[in-house]
Parts: sequence; C-alpha cells; structure tokens
Amino acid sequence: MFGLSPFEEIFIWGLIVSLLMAVLYRVFVKPHEIAAIKKDLEFYRKKINAANKVGDTKKAQELLGEMMKVNHRMLSKNMKPMMFSMLIAIAVLGVIGQEYPSAVIHLPFALPFAGIQLNWLWWYIIVTFPFSLLFRKFLGVD
Repeated sequence: MFGLSPFEEIFIWGLIVSLLMAVLYRVFVKPHEIAAIKKDLEFYRKKINAANKVGDTKKAQELLGEMMKVNHRMLSKNMKPMMFSMLIAIAVLGVIGQEYPSAVIHLPFALPFAGIQLNWLWWYIIVTFPFSLLFRKFLGVD
C-alpha cells in the first residue's frame, strides 16, 4: 500500500487508527463531563463504604442504585465513539487482512506465549494498544 514492508505498513496503520480513535473520543466525549461523572461515582463509593461499615445495608443498597444510574450515564456517553471506533477498526482490519493475509513479523526477541514470530493481527494489536493509550493521554481523553 505505502510501498514499505508489511511490518512497517501495519505499524503505520496502527498509528493512524490509534490517533483516529483518540480524536473520535475527544470529539464525542467531553472530558469535563466524564470527570464530573467520575467524581459522582467516587462520592457514591465512599457513601456506600461508610454505610457498610455501620451495617446500614438498606442505605447501601439505595446508594448502590444511585451509583448504577450514574454509571449508566457514563456508559451512554462512551457508546457513540465506541461504535464509530469499532466500525473503523473492522474496516482497517479487513483491509490489512486482505493485503497481508500471511504476513509474519519476526521479532528480535521472544515474547512469552508467542515466541519470536507474530502474525499481522498480533502485530497490529501490539502496535495499536500502547499508541492508543499515549494518544488518549495526550488529548486528555480518559
């Protein structure tokens, strides 16, 4: 595709997808809203722990119900970017799978349970995971 080795091209695809997914989350999920929801969750967690310490299970159950509502809010905020991300990932994995169906990456060292060779999918996962974390941190998406 880019005129590079399969190893390098899958690396580039992993970088592109990681950045695109982080940008999608940044666009669709406002960090201040997620921070407020996390603060609410921590508030309920502390209240539930306090109620459990004094043995007030009824109060703890009520608080747990409220905490679940807040947690549902957070999940619904993350749903839209997750759907777009899945569509992008499926499309890119399809392209890479068609372009390099038998690509094998030879590592300079052995990985536990994998050995010294990885197929294209494992290489893509190894590239995408750390870069996704890095880009999300850089863009302020938690």
